[in-house]
This record gives sequence, C-alpha cells and structure tokens, in this order.
Amino acid sequence: MRVAGITKNGDWTFCRGRASYRTKSDAIAQNVITNLKCLVNDWFLDIEYGIDWYYLLGNKGTQDQIIKSVSSMTLSTFGVRRVLSVEILTIDSNRFATIQLKYIDIFDNEFSQGVPIEVTG
Repeated sequence: MRVAGITKNGDWTFCRGRASYRTKSDAIAQNVITNLKCLVNDWFLDIEYGIDWYYLLGNKGTQDQIIKSVSSMTLSTFGVRRVLSVEILTIDSNRFATIQLKYIDIFDNEFSQGVPIEVTG
C-alpha cells in the first residue's frame, strides 16, 4: 500500500519524489487518522461515511458513542487488524477532543496514537 503523505498540519507533501509517500505501517497509520477526522456528509461519493463529530462533540453524555465510533472506524480502515484500546483524553464544549488509540496492523506493529479532533462551524 502506498498513499500520498500528509504533514502534521494536514497538508499533502509534494515535490520530494518517493519521500512524499507513506508505505506499509506508516500508510495505515495515516489512513487511520484521516478516516477518524472524516465527517459524515463530507464525502460526496458516500455521504454516510465518516463520524458524526458535530453531534458527538456538541452533546453531553456521548463518550460511549465516541469510543464505539472511533473503534468501528479504526477497525474498518484497511490494514488494521485489531483495536486494543480507545480512550478520550480531552473533550470540551468548543467541539474539540483528543482521542488516544491503540491498535495492531497487518504487519504486527502496535501503534499508539493521539488523535486531535476539532470541529468548527
């Protein structure tokens, strides 16, 4: 698997040849983050794809739903074999959350990632 690289700011990396791409476990890790940040109704080819972050971060008592949604989206990402844990580190009234995620990919690598989620608008 090979995917175009994305910087920490969410910009695509270009003009660096093969260094602009991610492969194997790095590609899977990037796809996990990209999928988790995907909002429902944002992708014109499948408006039901993504997580309803507006609802989940805009209402109280949705922590269990957040954990289930993150687990499901992570597990549905190609290359993820098993989700080990999902933990909500922070959540605030400005629709910002930080999710700590641990999973094992198809290359038997264990990843622990902090994923910031911010919904504006």
